[in-house]
Amino acid sequence: MKETLEFLTNITPPRRYPNVASLDKVANYLKERFENLGLSVCFKEYEVEGNIYKNVVATLNETYKYNKRLIIGAHYDVCGDTQGADDNGSGIAGVVESAKRLVELKEKLPFCVEFVCFTLEEPPHFGKESMGSYQYAHYLKQNNIEVIGMINYEMIGYFTNDNVDLSQFAPFITKNVDADITKGDFIAFVSDEQSNDFLSLFDFEKCKKELPLIEAMIPTPYNRVTASDHLNFWDFGYKAIMVTDTAYFRNKNYHTLNDTYETVDIDKIGLVIDLVVNGLLHFVENILKNDPYLMKLANIYVDNCSISISTRTVAHDFAMEYLQKYYLFDFNEAVDYFDVMMDTIDVSHREYDITCYRDVEAYNRLKLEIQESYEIEDIEKMVNKKG
Repeated sequence: MKETLEFLTNITPPRRYPNVASLDKVANYLKERFENLGLSVCFKEYEVEGNIYKNVVATLNETYKYNKRLIIGAHYDVCGDTQGADDNGSGIAGVVESAKRLVELKEKLPFCVEFVCFTLEEPPHFGKESMGSYQYAHYLKQNNIEVIGMINYEMIGYFTNDNVDLSQFAPFITKNVDADITKGDFIAFVSDEQSNDFLSLFDFEKCKKELPLIEAMIPTPYNRVTASDHLNFWDFGYKAIMVTDTAYFRNKNYHTLNDTYETVDIDKIGLVIDLVVNGLLHFVENILKNDPYLMKLANIYVDNCSISISTRTVAHDFAMEYLQKYYLFDFNEAVDYFDVMMDTIDVSHREYDITCYRDVEAYNRLKLEIQESYEIEDIEKMVNKKG
């Protein structure tokens, strides 16, 4: 993160819209950083007033790219001739660090993750179709690409014990975890009404944390005060949340020459990313717990633990096959996540369950009987339907 911030804040001339060469320098730098993590990277280019601008898109778990994807993004341009350390060097550092952490956890993520660094968020392009995030959200919509949701890092590096005025923001707070909202030393997760259920799946309040946090739901039309890239995703009907230090509500250096490298807290940016990564693991667990097919199999399994070994075994095998074929987990990850679904269920008999049927034909007949009896949908048809 330190390396990313140092690079961004030392570019001359600053990385603002007239300085296309500087923006290209950032795009190429980010491309190299993502490629060094083993990600596939491309530029999504578009033209504005005769200049070519670039969104940088890095992809993790490409196997899932034709299914739903999660997007983690931030903008890399600045307003005026500033270093833009908090706005939004901190956000870009957060995206790169998130990619680094999630590459190590990719087997636990049953979906594609795109790390997108947007250009042209700042004035005079803010609120226009020339915004990089507008261009990208529009591309997703035009191509009918399903998006699980979007996480937008917008200024995540300025923390202070000074008093702050959150009077405009405070009425929309829905959760407060150890945060004194009169001080600027917490991180905020912000949704709109269509994205509040998406935010709730992260269970941030349950994560191990060393940073106070709040959650806020700001409904339309008041949510325009959360001026950043997530607005374009909201406008195209996608779920999105903003992760922020509350920007100009807190940081007096906002859009000034004082927004410098020395004013951001790199260690606390790391704590923010800790929260998001841990929240993503909760998010995956909650997706699986809300999968009606898996829930049905888990209930069949539990109901037959002390009644029918054969039915229990078949339910378990269906679940393993589904998790491997539908979510593309390997067997061990599939076992772990099925266990999570049933919380503290005793699975010490698993080895016996899997090996007790030596007669393949008899087992397949039994499997078909139980599938029909419990009206278990055919997995191959579900996978084909998904594809």
